[in-house]
Amino acid sequence: MVCSMDTDEYSEEYPKEAFGYLERGIMVLSEKAGLIHYVKPEIDMRLIERKK
Repeated sequence: MVCSMDTDEYSEEYPKEAFGYLERGIMVLSEKAGLIHYVKPEIDMRLIERKK
């Protein structure tokens, strides 16, 4: 997850100025699919790793 519009949290690489217009949901960066916007996360989604 690179940003969450629901909690108003954004990474440096994906700032609010660029993605805040989406208003709801989360953005996930996938190696296979690229950047994906989820308005409602899927039930089986889970955090694999947290960047420090």
